[in-house]
Amino acid sequence: MAPTIAGNPEHLAYFYCYDQEDTDVLRVFQLYTGVKAAEDFLKHQNYAAYLNEVEPLLAGAPEIHTAEPKWKKN
Repeated sequence: MAPTIAGNPEHLAYFYCYDQEDTDVLRVFQLYTGVKAAEDFLKHQNYAAYLNEVEPLLAGAPEIHTAEPKWKKN
């Protein structure tokens, strides 16, 4: 997914993190230019291909939560 994310100008930030308390958990934080950009990413053919490849390795479907940034440090 890295080339797809890097080439997407609507993807402002992406963090792929290993959970420090549970090594079986990944935490991914993403920042987009807007809601439509996030929705478009989830519909992208490369994301669908990624899911097809990794879902057999997962305990369940990825959980997706949305949040609205209220403050940030540059």
